[in-house]
Amino acid sequence: PYTYTWRLAGQVVGTGSSITVTPPVGNNQYCLTLSEECGSPVAERCVNVIGRAPIVPNVAPNKYRDCAPGRFMFSNNSTNQTEIATTQYTFSNGSNYLVQGSESLLANIPAVGIYDVVMTVTSIYGCVVTDTFTNIVQVDPVPEASFLFTKNPVSWFEPVTSANSNSTGEVANLLWSSNDAISFDPTGESSTFNFPEGQTGIYPIQLIAVSPQGCRDTMIVDLIVQSEVLLYIPNTFTPDNDEHNQTWKFHIEGIDIMNFRVEIFNRWGEKIWESNDPFVEWDGTYGGYKVQKGTYTWKMTYKEKNSDGRTTKMGTLNVLR
Repeated sequence: PYTYTWRLAGQVVGTGSSITVTPPVGNNQYCLTLSEECGSPVAERCVNVIGRAPIVPNVAPNKYRDCAPGRFMFSNNSTNQTEIATTQYTFSNGSNYLVQGSESLLANIPAVGIYDVVMTVTSIYGCVVTDTFTNIVQVDPVPEASFLFTKNPVSWFEPVTSANSNSTGEVANLLWSSNDAISFDPTGESSTFNFPEGQTGIYPIQLIAVSPQGCRDTMIVDLIVQSEVLLYIPNTFTPDNDEHNQTWKFHIEGIDIMNFRVEIFNRWGEKIWESNDPFVEWDGTYGGYKVQKGTYTWKMTYKEKNSDGRTTKMGTLNVLR
């Protein structure tokens, strides 16, 4: 019977007609010596085997927690990167990504939760190694910021309103702000905002809801400060061709100028003048002729700004000559 002796660098590493080895990294020469009991001359043959460094999978995210929707950059920190052909990532939510070589992976994980990833690395020689990394990233919930005003719009005579939060989700802190407000409460479930008196405008008010994990959501709502309806209507004018008081000129503000109408009637109820222009003046004529002196009735219909309500006012007007 034959005797098989296997050597590596002169050291016996096995016997038998075949052996299984794990070559060290680098160039290795395995030699087989064949002999027999009769003492005949031995025979020897050698073969060179190159041992490759094993790839040990390793991955690291740029951050371990993010607010939903989570967005993470994963760096491939596996060993022996020059021999990596492809890397596959399989997350515990079922999503799969395949990247070339040791390139980094940008992954979006929208749902809230804690995630594992299975990393499968294939070398340029076809070797495949797999490892699992548990609890590698976490996606935290984001609250929903929301609030309501006690009054909107408000009058420029009293430009004050309160905002009350009805935010949902896990909320640890509420942050209020407005660049135009004179004063407001910066934190709390509600805030009272004060704006300059006598000034109209549209003022954004912002609420930021912050979760215990630091996730934020923002809501911005415009507060409208509008003028009250101011109406001045003289009850007499004198269209007598002198230098004074020649037209009936009224003043109105705080209305929707596209929804305005003024009418004048004589004592018999006949309409003698009308206009849709809130800046118009009546010269005391009807049909191109001067009306007689006496008392006339005026009627105004208008719509307030930022309101669907319509208002009608009536009064008398004296024409003197």
